[in-house]
Amino acid sequence: MQAENFVRPCTPSQAHRRTAPPVRAASALLTLCVALAGCGNVQSAQRPDAGAPIDAAVQIDAADPMVTLTVRTTGAGAGSVTSSPAGIDCGGTCTLQVPRGTGVTLTATPAAGASFGGWAGACSTGAAMCALTLDADTEVTASFGIAMHTVSVTIVGNGMAEVTSSPAGIDCPTTCSMMVPDGTAVSLTAMALDAGSQFLGWSAPGCTGAAACSLTISADTAISVAYGLNLSLVVTRTGAGSGTVTSDIGGIDCGTDCSQTYAANSTVTLTASPSTGSTFTGWTGGGCTGTAPCSVTITGATGVTATFALHTYTLTVASDGSGGGSVTSSPSGIDCGASCTAGYSYGTAVTLKALAAKGSTFTGWSGACTGTGACAVTLAADTTVHATFTAIPRMLSVGIRGTGSVASNPAGISCTANCAATFDNGTTVTLTATPAPGLAFDGWSGRCSGTGTCSVTLSADTSVTASFHGTAFTASGSWTCANNASCEDVYDVKLPAGATVTLTTSGVTAESAVRLAVFGPGVAPNGANLLTGRGFDRQCVARGGNDAVAFFTGAAGTYRIAIGRDWQLSSGGSGSYGLTVAADGGVTLLQQSLDDASTMAAGAQCGYTFTATGSWICPAGSTCQDLYEFTTVAPTTMTVAVSSVLGGSVTRLAVFDGGDAPNTTNRLNGNTADRRCAGPNQSDTATSATLPLGKHLVAVGRDAATSLPGGSGLYLLTITTPNAPLFAGGQISNDTATQLSSTTCP
Repeated sequence: MQAENFVRPCTPSQAHRRTAPPVRAASALLTLCVALAGCGNVQSAQRPDAGAPIDAAVQIDAADPMVTLTVRTTGAGAGSVTSSPAGIDCGGTCTLQVPRGTGVTLTATPAAGASFGGWAGACSTGAAMCALTLDADTEVTASFGIAMHTVSVTIVGNGMAEVTSSPAGIDCPTTCSMMVPDGTAVSLTAMALDAGSQFLGWSAPGCTGAAACSLTISADTAISVAYGLNLSLVVTRTGAGSGTVTSDIGGIDCGTDCSQTYAANSTVTLTASPSTGSTFTGWTGGGCTGTAPCSVTITGATGVTATFALHTYTLTVASDGSGGGSVTSSPSGIDCGASCTAGYSYGTAVTLKALAAKGSTFTGWSGACTGTGACAVTLAADTTVHATFTAIPRMLSVGIRGTGSVASNPAGISCTANCAATFDNGTTVTLTATPAPGLAFDGWSGRCSGTGTCSVTLSADTSVTASFHGTAFTASGSWTCANNASCEDVYDVKLPAGATVTLTTSGVTAESAVRLAVFGPGVAPNGANLLTGRGFDRQCVARGGNDAVAFFTGAAGTYRIAIGRDWQLSSGGSGSYGLTVAADGGVTLLQQSLDDASTMAAGAQCGYTFTATGSWICPAGSTCQDLYEFTTVAPTTMTVAVSSVLGGSVTRLAVFDGGDAPNTTNRLNGNTADRRCAGPNQSDTATSATLPLGKHLVAVGRDAATSLPGGSGLYLLTITTPNAPLFAGGQISNDTATQLSSTTCP
């Protein structure tokens, strides 16, 4: 069966089933009820007028209930928590609402001088990242503490000395290190232990002379103090880098041997050699400067310091792809959305984390990293890492009613039947509707309205419908009816008020006997058929025959047109047909709403039947009548019957053409007299001459001269046409004076 899209109810298994916590039970139950009530999906089929397959189906589903994630931070240290997808970014308390079942990854980042202590609540890991699936309202706490640093002291040279600290903790050479909180002020005091040991200097920047060395600790810190004997040369190495210092005489190889004693006035040449990843930045002490080999003349205890620094390498991060997001680093330095760089010392281990923006997803690293987890690089050279963010694809579905086409900018949509295409999240798509030649564009529905172009910015899957209309459309369909049952296809069409609509069948196969029905706006397919006047299908042609019939529309709206197959008059249970619907005011095919549905009519007939119960209350001694107005859509005869007459009434009947007044020629007897052929309380039936199409008046009167006294009575009026239907306007006046002065009975 070829058909337009139709909506069918879903089964309970298609609805969302979630278990709500007790405090949310009532709202969860309400949400589930709404989901079950509104659930449905749009099935893919074919349009009767185009025969082309629909490119995609529009899924209509109930939305998940929302749940809330609450994040708090605690502890003496400072830090922040961020989330993917975005929404959480705070150092105190913040919340994020997402659909139930959403996966969220939290990342804890300590501030400078702080450390991450771990999670509590729904997260229990000590790692900085925590992954959750939110099936209920959830709370998480991140703990941050003050960072602790190590202060260590080394006494170099061949002298004897001790170093103590304030606050207490270091008493070197016995205890040469201690732990202190970030930001602690530490003072180190050095003292020789014998008269032959001479102070040669501190390795810490800013510490000079034999005075105490005072530092504020913000990282692990290593300090050397040099003491030498008379006529000794002591070499101290300092700085973040590494290397060795050697002498041309006397055996200094520092690294391992950093002091030697020499004869007075000896000249010693020292040479510095940096390790891989380090550079030698210069000498201090002993009269040495610069970076060239240093010659020292020994006249007493002498100290020389060689400073080595680590090479600095550039880490470059670039964001690629159609989506958006940001990349941050630990240790800090990288924090960007497009591209950025930061310098790090040789050997620094840097961890990069990617956070996708709303509407995007992180799809992986390239360059120095791969995969989608955290990216860890140890810098031994300039390094580049690419983070790829991909916009979440959004489905734009376009429904087409009637005959026309829709195209999009940017490209993706170009179709004459229902279709769909995906675009990146956030894309603004402009749709242009073009009707087929001779047709008109009715307008947009869904996310757009009006008759201009339709522009939508896609932040979710979106549906838009374009409606076209013309003076006619043709549908090609088929039936496959159940055994011994009549079945029908039903088309929903949009029609204007006051239109003349013609239905024509064609190409009926398999000796099928056609049944037709039209139901007005809001009328179910078992209600009054506009072609028969009651709950009967129209059946006027033999098997294999084609039918044609017209009707008038009253109100504008959606009409349902049923074309059925009568099993009693047909051969077998299957067949095919063509159906053309033409309307002088334009017609839009909305959809085929039923396919091979069981016929709901009470029966079938050829022709139109109108029935009404009426009454008279005539003035004393006067003849009065009720008037009914009808419109025929083709030339036809009309049979007027009155029955169930009460009150001793004698009926008078008349039918008048078109715009004729009810005092002109009566089409039941051909003269200007009412028909009076029955006695008191008797029935009467008469058939008119052929009436032209148009409006007609039917008069049902009570004759005062021949009726029993009283002036009141009841009747049942039945009007039928043999083929062409009526548009029944109904009764237009009651108990008016009869305008024909005489009566006859042909």
